[in-house]
Amino acid sequence: MSKSDNKFIIDRVKKKLPNSVIESVRFDQNSINGVLTDKSGKKFFKISSIESINRERMGQLKYSKFNQCPKVLGTYRLDEENSVILLEYIEAVANYENSLYFILENEEDNEEICKRILNNYFQTFDAKQIYYSDDDMIDNYQYNKFFYQRINRLEMISTEDLLFKSIIDETLFYISNIELESMRFLTHGDPSDMNFNTFEIFIDFEEADYNDIFLEFVILFWNFFIGGSYLFPKYNRTKYNNKTFSNYSGITNNRKCVLVYCISKMKEICSINKISNNKKIRYCLIFRILSVLPYDKLDKDDKKMIADLVKLVNSWNWECDEVIWDNLSRLVSGELL
Repeated sequence: MSKSDNKFIIDRVKKKLPNSVIESVRFDQNSINGVLTDKSGKKFFKISSIESINRERMGQLKYSKFNQCPKVLGTYRLDEENSVILLEYIEAVANYENSLYFILENEEDNEEICKRILNNYFQTFDAKQIYYSDDDMIDNYQYNKFFYQRINRLEMISTEDLLFKSIIDETLFYISNIELESMRFLTHGDPSDMNFNTFEIFIDFEEADYNDIFLEFVILFWNFFIGGSYLFPKYNRTKYNNKTFSNYSGITNNRKCVLVYCISKMKEICSINKISNNKKIRYCLIFRILSVLPYDKLDKDDKKMIADLVKLVNSWNWECDEVIWDNLSRLVSGELL
């Protein structure tokens, strides 16, 4: 949205909720978020498309059966395209320093609390549904938002590196023709260190649904690895208290421990449910690395880092499950970079 569009939408909220006062506003990529106050007190609000807000409401309903989440207090249609959702205000969520991101970046040993949060995250995986129809093989909001709708980001990458270009082409072909798993697990949908809270509270439920576990895994992996530790904050500074970054120099020990734990949990879940799709992990991970931020927005050093990482991941032996899980663990531990 442009600045004028943002102002127009905020004015619509003021008209729709005339007894409310907007206390703070943050403009994110696909939504407007903030805090407002009315006679009953403070509330979080989120403005986005009508579909996004409906998804947020339905996702919260599913996810709150397993984990602590802000309660939905109401949704209001603003115009033909946008709606606003009001959520319970929780001070612990409002405080940036209570996000999982903050303690992952801290050099103090926070492994115990991180594992407790992640165990809460993984408990929803016990809920499963089987999808049978051909339409269900591609009809999934998480896939459409984080993969299909970002295909053009890879198509726009210009490179003279023939190996890198061939990997991009193979990845584009795979993502464009993907078939989702028939067994879907109830997952958060956008698992990130900014959506998880040290008070074991979860936020942002737009993609919470019965999702493909392999897509969920690569989103989780990149969000907790270089994406969430370095690239997201570097190129979205306002969301991270304007933290400044030099070039990538590795991840913290807390992140290494959390990622190795997540890899072991995913390996265990796949084994218990007798599911495996190494090809999907390979191409979806490469796609995720290349698509979360537009490649042309990266500086020269970050472009090289990303290209080198993609070529490294592509070079692995992708035939054996055990080798793949081991390589992912070695990658985050720093053995392969």
